[in-house]
Amino acid sequence: MENSPQQQQHHKFSMSHDDNKAKKPHIKKPLNAFMLFMKEQRAQVVQECTLRESAAINQILGRKV
Repeated sequence: MENSPQQQQHHKFSMSHDDNKAKKPHIKKPLNAFMLFMKEQRAQVVQECTLRESAAINQILGRKV
């Protein structure tokens, strides 16, 4: 089963796009203010509550703001 010229051309473009990704280093975004707050407060909330579910902890932290 042969690829059509359009499929072959698309494949060439996706290959070059992948090559560009490999050459550029990925730079992570800095954490926003809420994420920094959560990072600092999460251990305290886990100690106060017996919850281990991330969603429940996030709700508690959201109410503290």
